[in-house]
Amino acid sequence: MLTLTNLSRLAAGSALIAGTLVLGSPAAHAASCSGGSSGMNCGNYAPTGLLNHPCTEPSATCGNRITQVDTLRSTYSWFKCYVRGEKHSGGNNVWYYTNGDDHGAYGYIPASRVFTSVDPAPGLPYC
Repeated sequence: MLTLTNLSRLAAGSALIAGTLVLGSPAAHAASCSGGSSGMNCGNYAPTGLLNHPCTEPSATCGNRITQVDTLRSTYSWFKCYVRGEKHSGGNNVWYYTNGDDHGAYGYIPASRVFTSVDPAPGLPYC
């Protein structure tokens, strides 16, 4: 049971939002990224849908149909590489390529869903 006494024992930077415990901010989690030229393990928001193209909506660049190919359910995941696609809500055009947790299908998620300190993540290869 979550009580005021238990809350006071949580690490600094924790917050209780709408009944859900959130530990720290994305920037705080960025330090947990590790890896390099063969891929990167990093914290991320979950669940996050993996898309078949690095786009937020149909366009000339990505075709007429954007589909979700899988879902990233883990909050610490492996990312193979990055690409540049359409600008997303994070304010840049970096998308990370990874495999999903439901079916193992590969797809793209916007950098705004991955806890990196800078995008693209240093050392991670371009796809």
